[in-house]
Amino acid sequence: MENIVKVLRPYLKDGEHVIFHHNGMDNIAVYKGKPDPLMPTVSKTAEVTIDNKYIAEPMSYEAQVFMNKYLGENPFTNSLKILTIVAIIVIMFTLLTATISYRWFAKPLTYLMDSVRGCLGGNYNILDKDLRFSELIMVNDLIQKMSTTIKAQLSDLEDKNVKLMTFNDQLEQKVHEKTLELTHSLQREEKRRTMLQSLLSFSNKLQHGDIHSTVMTQLVSLYPYSGWGMQLFINQNTNWVSEGLSNINLDSIDADAHCSDYFRINTNDKVLQCFKIVDTHSVLLGVIVMEHPNIARDDYEIISLFIRQLSAELEGRLLNEELERSAITDPLTGLSNRKSFDVDLDEWIKISHRYPEQYFGLFMIDVNGLKQANDEYGHHMGDQLLIETGRLIQSVCRSTDKVYRLGGDEYAIIIKGGDNKGCDKLKLRLQQLLIDDNYASQSSGEKVAIHFAMGCASTENIDARALYQVADKAMYLDKKAYYEQIGKTPR
Repeated sequence: MENIVKVLRPYLKDGEHVIFHHNGMDNIAVYKGKPDPLMPTVSKTAEVTIDNKYIAEPMSYEAQVFMNKYLGENPFTNSLKILTIVAIIVIMFTLLTATISYRWFAKPLTYLMDSVRGCLGGNYNILDKDLRFSELIMVNDLIQKMSTTIKAQLSDLEDKNVKLMTFNDQLEQKVHEKTLELTHSLQREEKRRTMLQSLLSFSNKLQHGDIHSTVMTQLVSLYPYSGWGMQLFINQNTNWVSEGLSNINLDSIDADAHCSDYFRINTNDKVLQCFKIVDTHSVLLGVIVMEHPNIARDDYEIISLFIRQLSAELEGRLLNEELERSAITDPLTGLSNRKSFDVDLDEWIKISHRYPEQYFGLFMIDVNGLKQANDEYGHHMGDQLLIETGRLIQSVCRSTDKVYRLGGDEYAIIIKGGDNKGCDKLKLRLQQLLIDDNYASQSSGEKVAIHFAMGCASTENIDARALYQVADKAMYLDKKAYYEQIGKTPR
């Protein structure tokens, strides 16, 4: 505006002025001197349009010139036209200058702003451009350095993040492995504790229950998903018992053919884990078979502990049975002894009193010639005489009858269901033994005839409490009669 005033004012006279009108903008007025409102003036109006490539929208002005002279052949008319043209040129030049200046400064600033926005958005690739001004170039260099630094920091941070993620993965893997290991350890300890408790209860059950059923029940409870089989070499019962085993010939397993207490057998596409049951003297008591492809170390130890416990229980039971048998068995003849006789006779007396219709009979037997055999041939012959006498008596008795050696040369027989008729039948069979020639002999050739005296009684006609005295007295009379017959004194 100052340029417009400077250009137009020299061409105006006092009181003349020019006004530029534009919609939406203030009017531009150029005066020369002070306007006189009483002076007649003439005016000229013209439309002025500014349009070029630097202006987004054309700008239109209405130029109105006020002069104090009439229009005509006036020397100032041409000046007025020139003034108008110059004014238009000045305005266009001013606008062009402003546009070029804006472009000159705004474009580098726009580039810098775009660079800053890119950095904010994560794009740190800043391109080099000619920014014309040193200050802007410095700012751009600073932005590029900042971008390079940020990229380096991000790269370093990314590397550290990758390492941290790798470390976290490794840490998680180790934690997972340790957790699994700890879980398995706890499970093994819990399993061991449960099995040890089960084995403790098993020992108590084994003492009061059937061996086969108790053992198989315990094995199935310990490992329910495995098949089991067991064979025991006790009490003349060597039959196999099994649970969960099918299509497997257990009789083909020969434990004696294997030296180790543990061995494996493959049969019918199945793997059998075999455990020997041996006592403290390495005597084979039985074998336990487990159908399983493979067993862990912990399971092997548990089963071995179970086998040892079972072996100890079996050995103890066999020892107790042997002690009990020894306590009631005559060691020479293998027959029941006096203690067993007293217990059984007392039991039969109680049964007879409670059930009088259930008769039983009693035989008392005494060997003849025992002292003579000892004196002539020695005690070995006397022992052989007692053994053979007991065997002969046992041979003519029923399975329900029980033979006892009371001590010395005395024997007894308790007859179940022994009424008078039953006692008479057994008496005849015993007498037939005396009629036949039966001898006790030694390897050297000496022999002694077997002979004995006997007496019997039945609860059919005698009270059970007096049965022993009656039968013993009858035996004594029979012995006396025998020695009187041969003309000797009873010995």
